[in-house]
Amino acid sequence: MAVIEGGGTIYGMYVIESLNQTKTEFFASGEARKIEFSLGLKRVDESLSEMFGSLSDQLSSLQDSAAAAVGNIRSTVGGLLQ
Repeated sequence: MAVIEGGGTIYGMYVIESLNQTKTEFFASGEARKIEFSLGLKRVDESLSEMFGSLSDQLSSLQDSAAAAVGNIRSTVGGLLQ
């Protein structure tokens, strides 16, 4: 299962290795009013830094690609306007 924070932060892929639950504080009908549990998780993927590499390297590559695209647009538009 993927562990993702409510704000969208991805923590990785995990499997449940253990699940323990305790039921206490019962209603008159016998149903548990309070259920506590603990989960044992094991990571089954690479860390995000291993999957995506250096963010600074990616940013540099993205900047180079964007600069090249802007240069191509300028030369195309400049050629059309002349």
